Amino acid sequence: MKKIKMMLLSLPLAISPVIALTACNKEVKNENFKENIDLKLNQMRTTLNQVKDIKQLNSLYDALDKQIKALVEKANQIENITSDFYQTVSTAQDNQFRQITYEVSKLAKNSSEADPNSAAELDKTKKLLDKMKSDYDKSIKELQKMLDEAKAKMSADELPRNDISAKEALNTIFNFIEVEFHDAWKKQQPDKYKENHTFWESMIKGVLESKELINKEPEDFTNVKYFERLVLHFIDKLAVLQDYLEGEKKVELVHAKEKFMTALFEWRVNDITKAINAISKQKTTENPKKDEHIKILNDAKTEYEVIMKQSVDFPSQTFKFKYLEENIIYKLLLDPNKYHTYRGEYKLTFESNEFPVYKQINNKKLLDELNILTSKIYDEYSAFFGTKAQYFLTSVYFTKKLYIFKENIQFLKNVRYTSEANTKKEVLYYIEKARSILFDLEKVDYIKLRDEYKTKNASLLSATEANSVRKFVNSNITPKKDENKNYELFELWAKKELTKLDRLKEDSFVNAFHKHVAIKKIETHIKTIYDYMNYWTTLKEDPNSPELKSLLSYDKDLSKYDKSIADENKIIDEYKTNNTFLSVELKKVVEIMPSTQDEVNLKKYFVDSLNKATTFKTLIEKEVAEAGKFENYADDFKTLLINSINLYVNEVIKLNSEAKDKSIEQLKNMASILQTKFVELNKKVGHENEGKKTLLFERLNDNAFQEGYNETDETYTKISKLVIELQKVIEATKSNLFSTKDEAKTFIEKQDLIFKKFETDVIAAKTAEVFTGIGDTNEFTNNFDKLLNEYKVVWNTLVAQKDAELAVINPLLILLNNKSKEQLETFGFDDTGFNKSSKGKILTYIEDSNNNISGYQRKKTQIEKLTKIVPGQELYALIRLWVKNESAQLSARLISDKHDDKETYKLLTGAFEAIRSKNQLFRNLNDIQPSFISFTDPKNDGKQGEVIAKIKELELAYAQASLNALKVFKDQSSTQELKTSAKEALTTSRKAYYDYLNSSDFSIERNSEIRQLASKYTNYEDYNNQGFQPFHIAYLYGELVSLTDTMNWLYDSYIKE
Repeated sequence: MKKIKMMLLSLPLAISPVIALTACNKEVKNENFKENIDLKLNQMRTTLNQVKDIKQLNSLYDALDKQIKALVEKANQIENITSDFYQTVSTAQDNQFRQITYEVSKLAKNSSEADPNSAAELDKTKKLLDKMKSDYDKSIKELQKMLDEAKAKMSADELPRNDISAKEALNTIFNFIEVEFHDAWKKQQPDKYKENHTFWESMIKGVLESKELINKEPEDFTNVKYFERLVLHFIDKLAVLQDYLEGEKKVELVHAKEKFMTALFEWRVNDITKAINAISKQKTTENPKKDEHIKILNDAKTEYEVIMKQSVDFPSQTFKFKYLEENIIYKLLLDPNKYHTYRGEYKLTFESNEFPVYKQINNKKLLDELNILTSKIYDEYSAFFGTKAQYFLTSVYFTKKLYIFKENIQFLKNVRYTSEANTKKEVLYYIEKARSILFDLEKVDYIKLRDEYKTKNASLLSATEANSVRKFVNSNITPKKDENKNYELFELWAKKELTKLDRLKEDSFVNAFHKHVAIKKIETHIKTIYDYMNYWTTLKEDPNSPELKSLLSYDKDLSKYDKSIADENKIIDEYKTNNTFLSVELKKVVEIMPSTQDEVNLKKYFVDSLNKATTFKTLIEKEVAEAGKFENYADDFKTLLINSINLYVNEVIKLNSEAKDKSIEQLKNMASILQTKFVELNKKVGHENEGKKTLLFERLNDNAFQEGYNETDETYTKISKLVIELQKVIEATKSNLFSTKDEAKTFIEKQDLIFKKFETDVIAAKTAEVFTGIGDTNEFTNNFDKLLNEYKVVWNTLVAQKDAELAVINPLLILLNNKSKEQLETFGFDDTGFNKSSKGKILTYIEDSNNNISGYQRKKTQIEKLTKIVPGQELYALIRLWVKNESAQLSARLISDKHDDKETYKLLTGAFEAIRSKNQLFRNLNDIQPSFISFTDPKNDGKQGEVIAKIKELELAYAQASLNALKVFKDQSSTQELKTSAKEALTTSRKAYYDYLNSSDFSIERNSEIRQLASKYTNYEDYNNQGFQPFHIAYLYGELVSLTDTMNWLYDSYIKE
């Protein structure tokens, strides 16, 4: 319940009798306010009428008469019959008395005795003044008598309370630490004091802060658990502090035993006794260890009682109480994780005793009487909550009423701890007030309220209502989704959110109002994003204009792509040069077979081949070593090249060695072997077309290689076999022109059988999904099908004419031969593409670099477009402005996790906590460090902080001007003068900000978020792979704005006192 303090009016030095009389009545109830206010106003009128006929006081009379009339008019309005208005009338009466007596006294002093008329009036005035002073003296005596009587009555009626207070106990501990212990420790152990001075200052600062906070909290029914934890915590802290700072030699202190500490010892003894008594009544079947438990607890009780008696002063009380808490209470009696809960092994269903160090009513008879009343109303509260309140009162809409409702429940449960009331009569007043509040809550038509919000929600989510959120999305966002991917992303997100809103329940008022809050939040979120995706259009500015483009420098960091492209082209040139180098040098290895193959020539052939091979090997070894052409190439490239050459050289050495004793025929065979070995070397070094990925085998083998297959894997061999068969089919159909029709027909029918069987094999393989066994990233399957189908068309044309004349068949055969030759060139070699050749690897490197160049060019083009979608740097500035101006207030206003409206808590507080803890962009934007700045001139080192401060100063001014300008330009009622003024402020602050940001005197760390860099945008693929888009910056700012606006609306409308 709100804290209602009974009114005892403070009295000024000069005061009328009526005020004094009223002040003695401590219980001024609403029903008596009207009567007392009217009485005061009549008194004021009577007093004023006494000076009505004194012409020198006419202006005073008129002013006071006007004041009284105004007060009378207000008094006739029922809403003004309050204690505050009563106080206003009382103050006005007092001021009236002061003004009149002052003016009368001044008139008496200044009047001239020479004027008979003046003398007569002076005499009348003096008599009036004497009468008023007499009334005043009399009122003061009456007032004092009545105040004395009131004090006596209040003392007699005062509620009986104990003399132990949690606040007083804490202040005793604080004062002991801050003054007594400090002074004694400093005097007795100056070295230790000096050694720990910094620690002490820090600790005392914390104690003082705690003291200030604690003294603001009421010691009433709302804070019992809070103060219990605090008292036990600071007793523990005091004991630890003494032990840590004193060491072995104790500081001598004179502080007698404290009553509250004795109460704590007795509290724990009673807790143990309570447990012993309950366990004694248990059956052994219920608790087999009953006797053991009783013995343990009796020993613990004895130890408590002995130590309690041994504690001779306050320091020993705290130190020993801490020891007992750690070694008995939370080891033997209570669950250390739950206050007031006994350990499970004792099988006790009740809790330990209530905390004793707390102000409370201690008259049992009175408490029993009060508890009868509060229990009944408490039951009514519980029943009301279970049947009605949970369906509406737990909504954030009813926060103020819910707060009062919960306070009333606490008051009714813990009436003994009430601190607001000082008399029994006042307690009864609060009890009755709690009943009255419940009566008012029962009148709430929450069903009608729910239906009203369901109607509002339906309107806001309608696709046809003019002001609905969905209509806004359909009219403003959907039509632009084809303009760029960010609008597509915006629309997908917005419609997804609206679908979620559609699904929210409205079965209770709590859910209906939560849905309304969620709609308002998403509406603000969507419209804020839209505002900044149309920022330049709204402000009627073109970011592509030379002036703005130069100032904003959005593409400043895109030059890195130009550099990357140049670097890649340089690398490609190097690859091509090295590729040519391999081709040229490999040709030098070839030794032409002698035309006259006799023993001398053949042996010379082997020797010359070895010399050339050895020269090639030496050259390549040099080029793969440090400073060589292939120094920085991948290890697998260098290993393949060296191993291939070594293998060839070893074969040539072997042939040279064996050639000494061989016959001519054997030498000829060996020469053929040498040629075969060179062909193998040629394959290892690389084919001319390898790496271009246009050959059918290369496409297949590249897929297989990427998937981790090799030539012996079953899946691969099945597909490879089909490619080889197709190659053979095409090869077999090449033919010379036919001489006769029969010859032609026989050939065609024979080859057609072979071709049809092959087609059947392909269909079977596809049915068995053989072709899907290996990934197809380079369209092998499409190329295979295309090649087969193109051949099939030409072949079937020939088959259809198998009975025709040669004049028809032979031209078709020529077409078939040409097609076959063309197609056979697209197959390549069966091992091409398994990344086996060195040249193939280089050509792949070239392709990779070309892909990189395409990627850089594409990225640059994309980003240049992305930079204009939202004002990225402006949004960065606005987010930081929001943090400075709005964040603290939002944090203070957000719904607590203790609020019963859990869904709205998650919607707002949960969302903001997620931003603060998990949103990396938000965190980086607000982590601006001096270390992010570096200087061109080293002599400026150390001035990074000044640069950061200047950036922030200019940025905040620009962000505010940007915010103001957008608001003005969006408002259709804004005059041209307003727009001009806003645009001028924006332009001026923008130039100052960007001129400094673009300064050549310092550079900004790329990885910081001081500056929004276009190159940080990443590729958008689809909704599930969004990358980093301009939309995401607008989304973050939009969410912050939506949280602020929604929470401020809720706070001002439903939460603020």
